[in-house]
Amino acid sequence: MLHRRSLTARAPGLLRRIQFGMVLLGALLVAAPAGAIGISEEEADVFAALLNHGLATETRLLVLSDQTTGDPAAVAAYEETAAAILADIGAPPELLTSWIRRNTIRATLDRTLQLERSYQLLSDEQRASLFDAAEPEAAWTAFYARYADSPGLLRVSRAGFDDRSDQALVYAEHQCGADCGSGRLVFLRHTPGQGWAVQDTALVWIVD
Repeated sequence: MLHRRSLTARAPGLLRRIQFGMVLLGALLVAAPAGAIGISEEEADVFAALLNHGLATETRLLVLSDQTTGDPAAVAAYEETAAAILADIGAPPELLTSWIRRNTIRATLDRTLQLERSYQLLSDEQRASLFDAAEPEAAWTAFYARYADSPGLLRVSRAGFDDRSDQALVYAEHQCGADCGSGRLVFLRHTPGQGWAVQDTALVWIVD
């Protein structure tokens, strides 16, 4: 059973800032500049393992931002607290260091992901157009009218890796409405012959 340890329980100001950002920007949280880089094959495999994990039977379509997130939850600003949380879920400290460094630049999801459901990529421009409504509720109504079979908008960060590249850390964000969403740090491990698998998660923020 996966644990749900909370970064915001130790840094409550973080949750207030993220909630404020959700209300103001809906699905448009961007914390790092977009770069002209793509993701590696290894990252694509990590993302597939993360997104396939725990898929609900009724989920038929995944809508995924085509750009990685950067660090929208300002985890780097709470590095000491985040390191303690990752220790709780068994993730080595070098994962956080690698994750912070790699997420100073956003990357494009330019490789095919081996997902168990159909998926559609959403560009920054498409997200801006969808969420340009003055009322967040109206924007989300438009989103679900277009993507009726999806559970919302998913965003992932770049992956941080340990020195042997058999452990990874990813920030995963699920936005499902004007007052619905969560962000988590996800710890994954690679096993020869079996591939990547989610080991544990730490809750960063939640709005419900």
